[in-house]
Amino acid sequence: MQAMPSNMVGGEGMELTFGAYSHPGKVRKINEDYFFIPTGKTTIKNLVIVADGMGGHNAGDIASRMVVEDIFRYYGQNMHQIVSLEDAKDSVIKSMQAANTKVYRQSKTHIRYEGMGTT
Repeated sequence: MQAMPSNMVGGEGMELTFGAYSHPGKVRKINEDYFFIPTGKTTIKNLVIVADGMGGHNAGDIASRMVVEDIFRYYGQNMHQIVSLEDAKDSVIKSMQAANTKVYRQSKTHIRYEGMGTT
């Protein structure tokens, strides 16, 4: 089980309150979900990421963690270039594409990773 307390962020007259909870469910023994929610300690305040590892496939837990961490890293490295909503969308799309490529490449390195994936 993973849980995060609710947080509040705001900007330009908007305030969001959110929290997260994750559970492996009744079928799986391990939780294959992974997420990022900004807290007061994070430099990125305007991004929430949720990845659901593909149950029944190899290494869904690893794939979901890889994706969240890669999107976070890519977005953080490029957020200084974001000046519009379109820039933000482009950065998220590019970060997802890069993370997807990394998971795919990892899936080819060892039989235990074959077919790994996340949504």
